[in-house]
Amino acid sequence: MSQEEKVDAKATLKTEISNNKKNDKQELELDELVGKLSIEGTPQVSQKLSKEEKHAHQLEADSRSIFVGNITPDVTPEQIEDHFKDCGQIKRITLLYDRNTGTPKGYGYIEFESPAYREKALQLNGGELKGKKNCCLQKKN
Repeated sequence: MSQEEKVDAKATLKTEISNNKKNDKQELELDELVGKLSIEGTPQVSQKLSKEEKHAHQLEADSRSIFVGNITPDVTPEQIEDHFKDCGQIKRITLLYDRNTGTPKGYGYIEFESPAYREKALQLNGGELKGKKNCCLQKKN
């Protein structure tokens, strides 16, 4: 190997090491960010939970959730939150979109902090949201 080839190989190796350090740092920053985004008091579902434990966690979340249908395509999560704010504290709003076109499917789910809040929200079935009557039903398991 010539001296020039050795210098090029050494420079390439240094670049690769530098890139690996940057990638490691970015992964660490991403892990820290994900940790900060987790909601306090929410049990973290990990792969270490058994299938039965995951199912029990999902059933518990479903007991606090409703299905909201007949939503106009231009409705935002903020507007849904405003519509249901008197029912109680909302934990999560999920609107579904077509994966191919990205257009709204016209329905979603709202998870509340308590099953009692869900019961209040179910009373809004048939209420109007942006000029269209919506459908509020208990989320099916």
